[in-house]
Amino acid sequence: MSYCVNCGVELEKSEKKCPLCGVEVINPKEPPQDKEPRQRPYPNRIEELSVNINKQFAAALLSVFMVFAAAICCVCNIIIDKGITWSQYVIGAIFFTWVAVTVPLLFKRAVLIKSLVLDIAALLFFLFMVSRLDGSRPWFTTVAVPIVSVVASMTLILVLGVQYKYIRGLTLPAAIFICAGLLCLLIEVFVDIYLYSAVSLGWSIFVLIPCAFIFIILLILKRTLRIKRELKKRLHI
Repeated sequence: MSYCVNCGVELEKSEKKCPLCGVEVINPKEPPQDKEPRQRPYPNRIEELSVNINKQFAAALLSVFMVFAAAICCVCNIIIDKGITWSQYVIGAIFFTWVAVTVPLLFKRAVLIKSLVLDIAALLFFLFMVSRLDGSRPWFTTVAVPIVSVVASMTLILVLGVQYKYIRGLTLPAAIFICAGLLCLLIEVFVDIYLYSAVSLGWSIFVLIPCAFIFIILLILKRTLRIKRELKKRLHI
């Protein structure tokens, strides 16, 4: 026979709680019964949702939008001017954007060098269309091609240097500064040859000198930091 621990009333064996005061009955001779765990309104762990983007579908969707935009421009040009004139600039720009944005999505993995080569080719094609429609002096071969080639070469050198870890740390901003200074110098050279058939350096010198100064300072700073690290390593300080 058992009794309630709170009010002392006599309890039956089948009672789960006191019929008088409602206190739960605990019989030490019976094994405790497992209660059903209370379900939490939130999960025990946070699961990250991985979003898989179908690159081929995205490329196809962008291609459809760009073709649609080019077609609208052509139709408007034909209706307004009775021919295709200014819409060729738009088509060239859309083609360049398509190559720069959509074509990399078609690769199974990111290939930076291939994307860079395709971007340069698309840019040259666009500039060629502009020069052909411009009808003025042939600046494409004397100005556009050399400048784009220099920019492509510098970008390729920087990308390969970073990819193969030849350019890292302070060497990267130093290389960017010296490339920017040399690019300005070469741009002035190509433009002078195109306009005057002679080279007379002016504004590019004022750009190149500060860039070269920053380039030297960064290299010295990197060399100093390397010496300090080497001394600390050897002297154990």
